[in-house]
Amino acid sequence: LMHGGLAAGSTTLLAGISGTGKTLMCFHFVAAGLKDGETAVYVTLNQRPDRLIEAADARGLGFSEAIARGDLKIVHAPVPSVAP
Repeated sequence: LMHGGLAAGSTTLLAGISGTGKTLMCFHFVAAGLKDGETAVYVTLNQRPDRLIEAADARGLGFSEAIARGDLKIVHAPVPSVAP
């Protein structure tokens, strides 16, 4: 699918409508990096970190353990509404 993955050191935005698998793809990408001994920062704009961690852990991806080790940081950076 990704033909070798993303370029090391790059910044990537994954965008799409609800239900297209963006979060699941990110979960597995982060989990693969953690498994290879890398560290990760997961930035979420609209999902609460506790819910992301719960969902990843439910899939056996070990986000709670990675956070406890200091290998994973989840940053919640909500975008303010621009509607009047």
